Amino acid sequence: RLTQGFAARYEDAPLCALPAKLSVSELTHGDTPPVLARPAFLYKEGLTAAERGTALHAALQFMDF
Repeated sequence: RLTQGFAARYEDAPLCALPAKLSVSELTHGDTPPVLARPAFLYKEGLTAAERGTALHAALQFMDF
């Protein structure tokens, strides 16, 4: 009986994938990901302090101590 309950299909299953709320940004930009690349003139000096900090935190997150 438990297996039958888990195997049951909801007839409106495709509607479950739709978000209940949308932000203005999601409505205007749709599925287009934001552009996160720096302008070319910023590459001459290397990473900014914020980018170095983000990289350090990302590295520490995955290190196995």
